[in-house]
Amino acid sequence: MTARMENTKEKILLAASRQLLSSPDITFSLSGIARALGISKAAIFRHFESKDKLFDAMRERFFDDLCGALHRAFPEGRNEPVDTAPFLRTVIRFLAERTESLGTLKTICSSPRDAEAKIAREFSRRGVRMAAPPSPDAKAPLVYVFITVVFYVFQYRDHGGASVVSPDAFADSLSAFLAGGWTAITELSEEEKAFCDSRCKIDSAELPEEDRFFSALMSVVFKHGFLGITIERVAGELGMAKSSLYAFFENKETLVRDLIKKEISNLTAVISEKLRDVTTLSGAVYVYMHLIYRYLLLRPEIIPVIVWHFAQGGAPEDLYRDVTLQ
Repeated sequence: MTARMENTKEKILLAASRQLLSSPDITFSLSGIARALGISKAAIFRHFESKDKLFDAMRERFFDDLCGALHRAFPEGRNEPVDTAPFLRTVIRFLAERTESLGTLKTICSSPRDAEAKIAREFSRRGVRMAAPPSPDAKAPLVYVFITVVFYVFQYRDHGGASVVSPDAFADSLSAFLAGGWTAITELSEEEKAFCDSRCKIDSAELPEEDRFFSALMSVVFKHGFLGITIERVAGELGMAKSSLYAFFENKETLVRDLIKKEISNLTAVISEKLRDVTTLSGAVYVYMHLIYRYLLLRPEIIPVIVWHFAQGGAPEDLYRDVTLQ
């Protein structure tokens, strides 16, 4: 391949990721990429024979570049486990420096089925291993950390980025907060912590009964990803006719929006109840972080919902807009 062709290929990959970053969903237009680069759509097919092949190349490039950054940060040896905190800091710095890669990250997270295993395999292929989490049930907080990182990287980009604070300083601050949690605000006294711990307890009996439509929607998502949602598939999971489902929802967009809004409302209702009588900011952050962790463990079906919400550029306040503090 000539240098000129290679340069065009790189520009296509970058334009596709940028388009995904600004897109309200998790796909892109080849015609839009061609217009942005001033080339023909046919020129794209000279480098990538299909949209799927372009997606594959974007994912390969993302993991190649990210793992390259991790190897440079930890040159002492491949396949040696990297502790969570320095691993996280390196990932944050990488995303802060190359925010366009968040567009590709959206596609990687668009299908929750086996997502963690697939990502782990991509890291393993490139000789990157993260140290095992402190407990086998640490999946939920890792998801929470992920969506928090994505949101703050978006904020970093939209509020000046490196012109305001260096990627190093940004990564230091955010990783310190995620590692320290509420202690980044202020320490809780033993009495305050004991009270907050009493408000953090939650069991499955306290959760609202899961909506049958939401269960069907999540079955489709885990089988086909969010891009694979159709009225026919949701109706099939429910064992009902497509026309019958239209009696409840006007269209697919209404179905997804209403069901996700309802499930998030269930989450915020639980949080609001548990935050009753918590009167300090530090206490509220402590209780909130623990409740999210435990809620996700009890109802993991909401994990892809939260990832989908952030992949569309949603803000965290939208997730708990109705949470009340007394």
